[in-house]
Formats: sequence, C-alpha cells, structure tokens
Amino acid sequence: ERMSEQYDRALRNIYDELYALDVARDTYHIVYHTKGKYVTPPEEGALSEAVELVAGTMIHPEDRKRFYDFFNVESVREYFASGKDCLIGEFRKLWQDGSYHWASLTMFPLASTGEEGGEKYLVFIMDIGEKKQAEELAQRNILLERRRLDDERYRAIVEQTDTLVFEWWQDSGFPYLSPEIPRRFAGNYDSRDIFAVWREDEVIHPEDLPKVEALLQDMRNDKPHVEMTVRLKHQDGRYIWCKVAITCLLSTAWRGKRLIGTLNDVDAATRSIIALRYRAEFDTLTGIHNAQTFYAEADRLIKGHPERQYSIIRMDISRFKVINDLHGIEEGDRLLRSIARMLTDKMEPEDSCARLGGDIFYMCVARPEERIEALLREITDELARYPLPSRVAPSFGVCRADAAETSVTMLCDWANLALQTIKGNYIKNFASYDQKLRESIIEEKKIENEMHEALLSEQFVMFLQPKVHIATRRVIGAEGLVRWRHPSGRLISPEYFVPLFEKNGFIVRIDEYIWKQACAVLRKWAANSLHLGPISVNVSRLHFHDTRLCEKLVEMIEEYEIPAKLLELELTETAFLENAKQLGDAMKELQRVGFLFSMDDFGSGYSSLNMLKSLPINIVKIDREFLTEGVATEQGRTIIRHTIAMADQMHMKVIAEGVEDKEQADFLLEAGCSFAQGYYYSQPLPVDEFEKMVFGRAVPSGKDAD
Repeated sequence: ERMSEQYDRALRNIYDELYALDVARDTYHIVYHTKGKYVTPPEEGALSEAVELVAGTMIHPEDRKRFYDFFNVESVREYFASGKDCLIGEFRKLWQDGSYHWASLTMFPLASTGEEGGEKYLVFIMDIGEKKQAEELAQRNILLERRRLDDERYRAIVEQTDTLVFEWWQDSGFPYLSPEIPRRFAGNYDSRDIFAVWREDEVIHPEDLPKVEALLQDMRNDKPHVEMTVRLKHQDGRYIWCKVAITCLLSTAWRGKRLIGTLNDVDAATRSIIALRYRAEFDTLTGIHNAQTFYAEADRLIKGHPERQYSIIRMDISRFKVINDLHGIEEGDRLLRSIARMLTDKMEPEDSCARLGGDIFYMCVARPEERIEALLREITDELARYPLPSRVAPSFGVCRADAAETSVTMLCDWANLALQTIKGNYIKNFASYDQKLRESIIEEKKIENEMHEALLSEQFVMFLQPKVHIATRRVIGAEGLVRWRHPSGRLISPEYFVPLFEKNGFIVRIDEYIWKQACAVLRKWAANSLHLGPISVNVSRLHFHDTRLCEKLVEMIEEYEIPAKLLELELTETAFLENAKQLGDAMKELQRVGFLFSMDDFGSGYSSLNMLKSLPINIVKIDREFLTEGVATEQGRTIIRHTIAMADQMHMKVIAEGVEDKEQADFLLEAGCSFAQGYYYSQPLPVDEFEKMVFGRAVPSGKDAD
C-alpha cells in the first residue's frame, strides 16, 4: 500500500490531471487534477459529452480537429490493436486565467479484469509549455544559423556573377530567397512563393504573364531545366528584362524535388534586340503587330493553311476621338494597350492581330461563322466593362478569305467597307462583306455623290403627316418628314438615305433644312391667321455633339417669329443611349425657352421606360410595331393601357403612331389615348395637299400673296 502511495505521489508530480475512461459505458471520472491550473469538465459524467465540451470550450480552436481525432474510438482501437503501448497527443489547453498552454495527453489501455470487464483507458495530462518553448527556440536558432550560412554563400555568388538565387523544396515553401531580390524588385515578398508575388503584385509585365504560365506548366511536367526572359518591375517602377532559369534536382529525401532558380539582369542586351525588331515588326504603343507585319503574317496563315477558313476582322472604337478629348490622350493610349492585350489573349495559335494606327485593329482568325460572332460578343462585353464613364463600344467588319489569290490588303479594305455599313449603329455592331453588301455599298456611294447637290438644289422636301384627335378626327398638328425628289422623277423614301446620312453625318444638315422648312410653314400659317398646332421634327443624336444646338434653334424661331412650342423636337432611343447627361442638360435648356420634346418609337427599344424616368420628356409616341403587335392579344392590350395610364400620371401627352384601321383607333380611344397619326387618317402629304385637307385650300406664302 505504501508503494502504491509513492507511485501515486510520483505521478501527481509529473502529470497535472488523470482521467479514467470507460468506453463501453460511455463514462469517465477525474482521478485527480491540479487545482487552480486547467479548466476541467465536471468530475464525472458521459464520456462523449465531455469530449464535445472540452473540444468546444477548453481546446485552442486550431487544435480542435486533432483533439477529436485523438478521441475517435475506432482509431484508438486500431492503434492499440497494432501493439502500441500508449497514444500521445499535444494540444493547447485552456487555463483558468483564460490563456492557452501546450499540454501532452497520454492514453494507456487498461486490461479487462473481474466481472466488470469493458474497455477502459487512463488519460494523463502534463504541462509541456516550457518544453515547447525550448523546442521553438532551438528551431529558430537552427534556422538563423542556416540563414547566416546561406546568406554568406549566396552573397558570394551575387557579388561574383550578379546572379540572384532562390530555391525551395516542392510543396514546402521558399527556404531561401536572395535578399537582393526584394531589394531590387517590386512586390511584397511574404510567405507566398515568388511566382505568386510576381503575378499578384504586378511585378511581371502584363504582356509576359503567358511566359510565366508556360514556365510553370513545364515545371509541373517535370522538365529538368526551364527558363524565360521576362520584364520585372524594378523598385523604381521601371521594367527591366531578366532571364529566369529553374533547375530541378530530384532527391531521395522525403521532401521530394529541390528546385533552384537563378535570375539575371539582361535588360541592355534584350532591349537592343527588341528595339530593332519592334521598329520593323511591331506597333510601338501596344506591342502587337504593325500593318506590314500583319499583312505578311495573315498572308502566310491563309496560304499556308488552305484547309482552314480564315476571316479578316477590322475593329474600330466608336467615337474614340471623344474619349481622347474628354479623358486625355494618355487614357486613350491606355485603352488601346488594353485592347491589344485583350485581342492577344483571345488569339489562338494560328491567329494574328495587329494595330494599324489610331483605334484601328485587325484580326486574322480561323474560325467558323458562329465562333467569330461569339468572339465579337466577348470583345464587346469586355470593352463595355472597361472603367471609363463613357461606354467603350467597338464596331466590326468581317470578310472571309474565300480565295487564296485575293491579297490581304484587299480583304482588309472589304472588311472596312462592311464595318462602315454599321458604324454608329446601336443595335448591330458587326457586318460581313458579301455580294449584297457590295451592291449596297455601290448604291450608297452613288447617293453620297449626289447628296450635296441635292441639298443645294432643294431636291429634299418636307411632307406633313397629320396628327389627329381620335374622338373628333380633328387635325391638331403634324409631323414633318423628309422626302427626296430625285431629278429622275422618283420620290425616294427616307428609309433609303436617312440611315446613310446618320452614318456619314449629313443628317445634321438635312435635319436643319427640314427645321427651317417647318418654321417657314408655321410662319406662313400664322400670317394667314391659321392656327393648327405644332409641327414635330426629327433631331438626330449627332446634333447633341454641337455646342451651338440650343443657340441655333433659338435663332431659328426668332428669325421666323414663331413660338418655340410650335416646333416640337422628336428624339429616338439612340439619341438617349449615347450620353444621357449631356442630352438631359441640353433638353432642359431648350425647355426653358419653350421647346417641347417627344420620344419617338416608344416601345421599340429596351431602355424606353428608363429614359422616361431620367429625361424630361413632354410627349410619348407609341411605336407602330408596339401598337400592331399589342392590339393583337389581350396581354398586349393590357400593356398598352398601362403604358398610356403611366404616361398620363407622369403628365405626358401620348400619341400613337402607325394607326392603320378603325379597330386600332377605337381601342386607343378606349385605352385613354386621345391622339394618333397613321395611314388610317392620312399618309404623309406635300405641304399644299396637307393644307387643302386641313384648311380647304393651299395657303400662299407672303410672296405669293403679294
């Protein structure tokens, strides 16, 4: 018995706590514990509950998983079944002062005896905080000594060869990094590997990132030696060319592969070579091919791979000059470089891209039509997210290289012709060159050759389409529409020339011509004491780039001595999409003078409701297609009713366009729309015929009356 007391005293001097566990009965009790030291569970209770309690509240959070694993019954059984005498684990355990200290838990199995039998264990807990501190201090001393020796070794290498060295064991971090690397190069050289630092901290030049990925892939493929020449950012912010080489040394040690990297400054030699090559082959701003290199490269690709269907794509940035003017040339250049990087990333191995100057980019790609369209959508979407207040919108022209004998320069010209057909189009931003387009371009060229003379010789005339009060069929105004009386005798509809004039900017002169025609007619009616209502005229989005727009309109109504409210200004959705703030400011300035604004073609686009909310609209014109399709179904009729009610609540006048029959007119009246225009009432008429219909006679001008 005395010997037992001596053993017990010795154990208490060594261990701070002793627990007896009965796994079969899921119970435990504390045999003893040092008072005032560890936080402990109740003296006895359910073993499974105690494990949960201790793990959740008395073990450091970082050690909890290992603690659960230590008390996993199946693992414990397998461990001792293998012949082991004891199981030891080390965990940070909570003291009563609220701090965690390292403790060693030692588990011994007890032999089954007597009738009780069962599966029992003893768990001894011992404070090992001082031991842990001593181990950590010794480890730090070893590391410090190793670092001192390594620094001496690598310092000698750096001084003699100017070679910077870094090495690591694969999957084990970076045990050595030459101190010269963080001193010379940008980046936060923390616990990340050097390649992560270079990529994430933008030490690697963006255009060289693919080289890094290729090198890392070669390393993953166990190549014994890999190297690359890349630009690294110096501490002073400039990029310098460096040669990076990695050698893999296979080891039988447990750590696996040892990798040694070297870094050499090769800036001067590389820049000399690159400068010569760039002058001959590359665009100096963006770093991609210039025109001559692209022509040669595209020719090589098309003729060298006849089995592939190549296409030439031209890309321009809409209103790029405005970006330069508003944000500065430096920002414009930054955008061009970003586009070049984006295009380079999207090129496949047998593709090519180039910048031919300004905002003009070309691509030579071997892809079927649907993949080309997907590529153009990707580029459009990415540029829409470019961080500029003004939306960056590209336009594309595509020309298939169907005949190898066709020169690349000719294919580029045809791609440009295709692009010009949709330049400024907000719905479609790419077009392909084909026979139909070729014929259309010839026709457009003919129109362009005649348009200036046509304006000078007053071949453009204004037609008026009545606007009526539906209930009484009384004419309450008109819309002024342009027609072209061609010398050949044809009356050319605006659908054949207005889109072209929108593209080439001539629409500005046509609009102003029609404005004056409308003002002259309004003045003539007033002089003859005829009071009808306003004439609405179209205002192209291009007018809002003219800083004198408000001044011009005010001068015009003053010249013709008519109230501003009689010249109603109609805007289409494309005008609203381009620059809502600039447009809104101009509209408010004109409204202060007395002009009224109507939104034409409401319901034809996706942004109509948003524009009603954000811009000062006076009149809403329901689009003919919206009306035609809407009246056909009950759902459509409901939408139109609510649209009219919404406009009414916003104090906006509603006019329905394109009314073609009595059924539509009756529905509109029932839905709350009082005004309409369309062929049901009258087609657009020459001014004298309109006057006969409305006033019963053609109204003479002041000159004719004299």
